[in-house]
Amino acid sequence: MNEKFINVSTSSGYRSSIRDILGKDIYLSNDADQSDLGHAILSALGVSRFVLPERRTDGVTHPDLKYDMSLYDYKKSDERYKKWVAEAMEKFGYKTKKAMFKNMKSCEVEKDERSIIIIPWKHEKLEAWSLDGHSEGDNVVIPADSSAEEIGVAARLALSRCI
Repeated sequence: MNEKFINVSTSSGYRSSIRDILGKDIYLSNDADQSDLGHAILSALGVSRFVLPERRTDGVTHPDLKYDMSLYDYKKSDERYKKWVAEAMEKFGYKTKKAMFKNMKSCEVEKDERSIIIIPWKHEKLEAWSLDGHSEGDNVVIPADSSAEEIGVAARLALSRCI
């Protein structure tokens, strides 16, 4: 989120996640209502995949596990990221990456059977975020069966905690 738009995108993976080209990439205006924001988050979460690059033989695997080497190809991932940046800059009229990323906030959203956890990230520099100085208390945790409006409210609260 920055002063012009909110971007909700799907990330997939195993233990760590990567922007998933097979997922959703939704843009909303900053004044989108809570319900629209919540629906966008649910839509992106709904297509998130539990993914490894290739089959493993060292143990039990999860029944929903998928395999996708291209998701873990860092060159392709870097190309996809650069493409996303260029498209967002064009779509919202930014002339430089600095202008687009200057006040950008970022949150990660995780969902399990019981809860949705929204984790606010710290903006370190132009295109870098971290969890330095982050504590569990910074997270916004709501029940997994929360309404779209409740999810939108929780997301805005988490975004307000980004520094």
